[in-house]
Amino acid sequence: MGFSQPYNELTHRRLPGRWRGDLAAALSLTGFINHRPPAEIIWAAQFFIGLAVGVKYAGVTVTELRRYVVAGLVYSVLLAGLSILFFMAVRALVLAPSLEALLAFLPGG
Repeated sequence: MGFSQPYNELTHRRLPGRWRGDLAAALSLTGFINHRPPAEIIWAAQFFIGLAVGVKYAGVTVTELRRYVVAGLVYSVLLAGLSILFFMAVRALVLAPSLEALLAFLPGG
């Protein structure tokens, strides 16, 4: 069937993966954990995440890449234009201060 592990006190007392994440979040939010991981660990994690994402694009031709980049740029310009229209409408109707309305319609705002 599967391979069996010898009984080990540590393997049978470990928390399931989901609980470990919840426990870490709870400890961090309550202030018991207030340390940041070393910068090198963060860089390595970002590198391997980028590597995993980049591998998915192996074999993509230049034509496909050009089509996707142009589509992304067109989408970004349309979204920026729509955001500006909403910002101008909110500003014209004096529904919010200008700076707050601008920040509300910026991407990620």
